[in-house]
Amino acid sequence: MQKPANRRGKILFINAVDEVRRDKTISMLEEKHIDKIFKAYKEYKDILGFAKVVSNEQILENGATLNISQYVSRLEVKDDAPKQSFGELMEEWQENRVELYEGINRILDD
Repeated sequence: MQKPANRRGKILFINAVDEVRRDKTISMLEEKHIDKIFKAYKEYKDILGFAKVVSNEQILENGATLNISQYVSRLEVKDDAPKQSFGELMEEWQENRVELYEGINRILDD
């Protein structure tokens, strides 16, 4: 209720699942993790794969879910990324694999 005007009607989601130090079954926040999370909070802006500012309207469009991974994915795909079929990707991989092996063989021959 006391947010600055430019933040009203919005929620900042921060996916800090990787911002911990794990020691066996215990996870701990270190100073660097706290600093990164706090900086994202203060800046209140989108950070690819880490933080996203979402309007209340967007949240309602998503069934009012507050699941962080619904808004911030560690593996975000850009909308303008070229779409390729599995067959196209496999063919490209095969070509690159052949080039790699040929290059390695040239090096070994020298």
